Amino acid sequence: MAHLTLPEVDANASWARTFLVEDPTLDITGQEFLVWQIEYYAHVLHKNWTTFWTGAPSASPPVSDSWGDAFSYFLDGVDQMVVSYSTDPAYAAYNGGEGSFNATGTWWNGTEYAWRTIYGIGIVAGSRHRALDQEFEQWFLSGAVQSQIPTTEWEYPANQSVVIPPSADFSYAIPTGSLVPLNNFTTPAEVGSSLLGWVNTWYDLTVGHG
Repeated sequence: MAHLTLPEVDANASWARTFLVEDPTLDITGQEFLVWQIEYYAHVLHKNWTTFWTGAPSASPPVSDSWGDAFSYFLDGVDQMVVSYSTDPAYAAYNGGEGSFNATGTWWNGTEYAWRTIYGIGIVAGSRHRALDQEFEQWFLSGAVQSQIPTTEWEYPANQSVVIPPSADFSYAIPTGSLVPLNNFTTPAEVGSSLLGWVNTWYDLTVGHG
């Protein structure tokens, strides 16, 4: 759906009932969408984020336990929209489903916003095998490994010298430069200190309230 806005979903019961989200108490994608929604309401709309979740039960987004379950329901046609990733259309094209579905961020006043997912790798404090740990990190960041990331994890490689294989055809994905990352409005420390409270509030508003 082009130029989707979350307030539109909130105001349209039929859209809300088919907008599948993941449970942020169980799933990292659900957590990231919750933070996305909170930052979007706080810094773009300047509204209370909880209003998105407090509609009548018949107008509330359905909740799935995991991204895998949610995406399966979406592919089966159970729901029209699912919280997922901007590279999904490239995945579909790679697997013979060109144009079978599209991706969008959330828009406002002509600007498209989204949450940038960043996966990291690190060394645990106190490791007794630091040299081996560092060797593994360097191997993982090598071109040999990173060149496989686009068509296995369907993510952009962390190693920026790696060229995305033409077979991945990320032209079907949302161009990263067209999105304003909502991550820019906060810091990892601020998210980390607030996340538990946000998740608990979400639970009280949805699962706990129901």
